[in-house]
Amino acid sequence: MKNNQFEEEIEIITEEFETEHDLKVLNECWHISIRPKKIFPSVFPHDQINFLKTIGKIENIKIISDEIPQLNEFDPEKCYLGFEIDFKSDKKKNEIESNFNSIRDKFKVRILPPYSNISDYMELIDELSESNMRIGEILKEIGSLTDFELEEVLSIQKELLSEKDNQKSQKPIGEILLQEKMIQESVLNAALQKQAKVRNK
Repeated sequence: MKNNQFEEEIEIITEEFETEHDLKVLNECWHISIRPKKIFPSVFPHDQINFLKTIGKIENIKIISDEIPQLNEFDPEKCYLGFEIDFKSDKKKNEIESNFNSIRDKFKVRILPPYSNISDYMELIDELSESNMRIGEILKEIGSLTDFELEEVLSIQKELLSEKDNQKSQKPIGEILLQEKMIQESVLNAALQKQAKVRNK
């Protein structure tokens, strides 16, 4: 990508959306975080951002530029920008997530549901059968965690486990989910309570 083409794409984004120092807390919105991985990609996620407008409405977008290096290290063919997006849509999480499948190897994408959905998730957890399920299975069953996210968190858990570690020292999935900002703490706590209730019986 040539330098001027890169600059034009940035201008398209910055002209189309107003950036703010802090995003508003919008209870009816999904929150989508898109951050370049450390091996900075040579693609710009404009297609994915534009697609969101076809399935809902972008209420706020903030461009994150803290990964841009010094001028002598800057590569105009790389994308150093991240995005924090408040997005209003009636689509389900897995439908929104599928939009980002093609850039998952280049960007870390996190999708959190509207705050209004949290009570719905907690009700679904309470209504689950009394079968003994793992935390990841509970969260996937209610739609708070997608198949891709579950695979990703299990992969992270495996990476964190060194060869000399045993099963007892394995980092809990719930802790990784919060650390990676994949779910809200209140939803995780409800799942943990459900799991404990079933196991105590």
